[in-house]
Amino acid sequence: PQPQVQAQAHTQAQPQSKAQAQAQAPNTIQRYGEISAEQFKKKHLEAGVPCLLHKPASFGLGWTIDSLAKRLPSAQILVRIRTDTPLYRNGTKYAIERTTLGAYCQRLHTKKGLSSYMAAQNIPRVFPQLEGEVSLPSIVAKKHNGPYLWIAPKGHYEFMHMDPDDNVLVVLEGCKRVRMLPPGPLQHRYPNPLGSKGKTIQSQVDLSLSREEIVAKYPLFPYQHMLDVVLKPGDMVTKTSLHNSC
Repeated sequence: PQPQVQAQAHTQAQPQSKAQAQAQAPNTIQRYGEISAEQFKKKHLEAGVPCLLHKPASFGLGWTIDSLAKRLPSAQILVRIRTDTPLYRNGTKYAIERTTLGAYCQRLHTKKGLSSYMAAQNIPRVFPQLEGEVSLPSIVAKKHNGPYLWIAPKGHYEFMHMDPDDNVLVVLEGCKRVRMLPPGPLQHRYPNPLGSKGKTIQSQVDLSLSREEIVAKYPLFPYQHMLDVVLKPGDMVTKTSLHNSC
């Protein structure tokens, strides 16, 4: 609804070309109910432009945190801990703990659960019982790895990072705010010299700070080009490689 209201307001201004209108429009994301694999490849994958699909017919899981905890309570998982610290928010350091899915899901209801995060658990390896239930969207022409499962506590902030692969993110329960930047000069993203564990490139920029603080501390950071979207259950966002996101 927000972009539609703004577009209506723009009709009161002086006539302008399509290119000018696009340049002045707020950062928005193209939304679809469905899109063919061919259209997606041409308009988004090859162009490096994210898009959002709502409840794509090719992806229909009914998993919830509670249902997974009941089905697979003894599944061994790895959990990131101390994720509420500045060192984690700027992608510098975190610790990993081994536990069970049942214990972790119980922890989410406690204070300790607010600083722990089950990230990037490879479903075929960690939850093989679930692999047959995953139906990849038709727009995924080739799968390199995964799919993966994440479970986060309310209010979790994930450090800004750059993925080396194209990927899609589907929200099954709860809501997730995603902020993305298009590819650009790496130094403008303020990457950590060494970073932390994993294959992503982590950014020092902590987006939990105010815009004023970020602009003052990181003057080259292209805040004005950021795409900001809230995903709800059934939403799937696509992100091509070399996009920064958090």
